[in-house]
Amino acid sequence: MATIFCLCGENTFFKQKKINELKKEILEPRLAALNYETHQALVDDFISLKENLCSLSFFNQKLILVNDADRFNASQLKEIFSLAQKNKSLTLILNSDKKNFSQQIPPPYKANVKTFKKIYSNEIPSWLRQRIKEKGSDMSPAAAEILAQNLGNDLQLLDLTLNTLINFVDKKRRIEKEDVEKLVGPNLGENIFSLVDAVADRDVNLALKLAGSILGGAREPHQVLGVLAWNFTRLLIARKIFVKYKDLEGRKKIQKIFSLKTFFVAKFMRQVNSFTLRQLGSSLQCLLKADTDIKTLAVNPRYILEIAIVNLCAL
Repeated sequence: MATIFCLCGENTFFKQKKINELKKEILEPRLAALNYETHQALVDDFISLKENLCSLSFFNQKLILVNDADRFNASQLKEIFSLAQKNKSLTLILNSDKKNFSQQIPPPYKANVKTFKKIYSNEIPSWLRQRIKEKGSDMSPAAAEILAQNLGNDLQLLDLTLNTLINFVDKKRRIEKEDVEKLVGPNLGENIFSLVDAVADRDVNLALKLAGSILGGAREPHQVLGVLAWNFTRLLIARKIFVKYKDLEGRKKIQKIFSLKTFFVAKFMRQVNSFTLRQLGSSLQCLLKADTDIKTLAVNPRYILEIAIVNLCAL
């Protein structure tokens, strides 16, 4: 009987990590190229997938990865499980970005379900500090904050940057804010804050000018989108708190939760009060769409970013 895994959720970084672990655990290194195959649902031929599910491995276990498995219909999934169960030398990975994909498993079949939740922008700094400890080093809260603001929520890029930082500094000491600034440049967050200010004022010309200036500083559009999403996530959380507690109590809670310096609270609250909850939710949807478009469309990423900024100012 085959071993079947269902990997669900949007966190591609941790899913890829799990896939790599399974490859290392299951495949004989010398025969890995012969015993590992990938398929794309509704793109690659379904008949060839069925043939591969039935075929035996070369002297060892066989591993098949099927991406976008949620795109199969119920009948196709039932056939996949039926064929896989008959192949004792097979490990099958069904990969889907949908967190509830496991609900599509046809009865009476079962699978090892692993759900990988998306890490949101406001969770990135704490993830960075945890991740670097796993690598045997340490990072100050300020350094993690700056790195998150500069590189957004691309976990793969952040992880690679952590490796570079570890090699960049003396491993015996903690990575500080200054180390991050030397490696990845000045704080992008400060420039993005000015950009969010322009969006809050619905000043589209100034917003586009500031975005152009940031891109001129050797920043990529997806990085700007990531940090914008991080800022709007903070604003959404702060807005919910302020709606619940109002006035002075709300301001104090927001200052404490976000560790805001006293002189910065008024500037931050100005942005919080410039948007309704609905507008902030729509802003995040707009940024998510732009991020998806950059990854999937053959369009200049800068143009996609500029369109997103225009749409933000129009909310």
